[in-house]
Amino acid sequence: MIVRYLLGVCFLCWICTVSPISAQNSIQVEKLTTDAGLNFRHVNSVVQDDKGFMWFGTSQGLAKYDGNIFKIFNNSKNNPNFIPYENILDFEYQSSTNLLWYIANHKLFALNLNTETVEPIEVLEKSISGEVLDIALDKTNNLWIVLDYPVNNKKTQHLIKYDGNSIHKIKSLGRKSAGFTSLNINNSNQVCWTTVNHGLSLFNQDGLIIHQKILDTYNWYGRTIHFGES
Repeated sequence: MIVRYLLGVCFLCWICTVSPISAQNSIQVEKLTTDAGLNFRHVNSVVQDDKGFMWFGTSQGLAKYDGNIFKIFNNSKNNPNFIPYENILDFEYQSSTNLLWYIANHKLFALNLNTETVEPIEVLEKSISGEVLDIALDKTNNLWIVLDYPVNNKKTQHLIKYDGNSIHKIKSLGRKSAGFTSLNINNSNQVCWTTVNHGLSLFNQDGLIIHQKILDTYNWYGRTIHFGES
């Protein structure tokens, strides 16, 4: 997941117009800050739904932006747009169901954008243990989830797949003290799971590993950085 530390959120709108004189594209930049109604300056994730609304995940809840005003979802009991946890770490928008899947305080939730309420997903509530670290929605609407919970008193991360009906356990990997992990979907609809201790694993839709690479070095502005156990 990519965490953005911002003093303000720079929301770039590209409005392509053709000038009869210059025939060049013009760019309009609008800066959205807490002064404009954004609930917090630390934004972790941004997505646009099918109706054009922008959704911002912050450390103090969700913010829905209609182009003029913000609507804030947080865990304040006086807020009619209540959500149980507000430290939003990441989210994925699923257009086929109009659900906003989001991680808050390392728990997984689904916000129904038709009703703007959190929708219970019974099979996930029964199957998910420990902390939710990352999520990724693939091109066929499968939700891939990384969990962190111990197995036989050993720190372990787990990759699971939710197809909308059932849970499929894909892979479990032991970890050291550092639990960094990242999920991404490539153009071939393959799942890239990267961890500090096991490098990159590429999975197909059946959950089979088709490629692995240990990322032991990194070129940082001309300097070779070595990854080490922590």
